[in-house]
Amino acid sequence: MQSRVGLSFVGGWCMMFVSAVVWFAIRNGFIASILLDALGIATLGTVFFVVGYWLISHKNNH
Repeated sequence: MQSRVGLSFVGGWCMMFVSAVVWFAIRNGFIASILLDALGIATLGTVFFVVGYWLISHKNNH
């Protein structure tokens, strides 16, 4: 079960990263700084998902 959860977080991070790159590329053209911006957005989004998952699973265990 844990490996599936971890895999879903990795998959979610990849989806957010690609979506952010595409969105920035459409808006501003492809420049190197969009990779850094997309990396930050995807990482922050994944952190929110992980914290939310932890809070929900922690609440359900008690």
